[in-house]
Amino acid sequence: QLLGWAGLTEAQLPPLVPSASVIGTVLPAVAEAWGITPDTKVVTATGDVHSAVVGSGALGDYEG
Repeated sequence: QLLGWAGLTEAQLPPLVPSASVIGTVLPAVAEAWGITPDTKVVTATGDVHSAVVGSGALGDYEG
């Protein structure tokens, strides 16, 4: 129902995947423009709270 209110359909949305999922690699033109290798992975983001906990130093890398 919310999608209908926004004038969208489910087909217009990307599939849902877990946080930190590798979903592909950067486009060749992007890799060239940014000076990175074309095999650079594109990864989905984590939730705000998860990122804040790690970013604040409250939890170290690979803990928890």
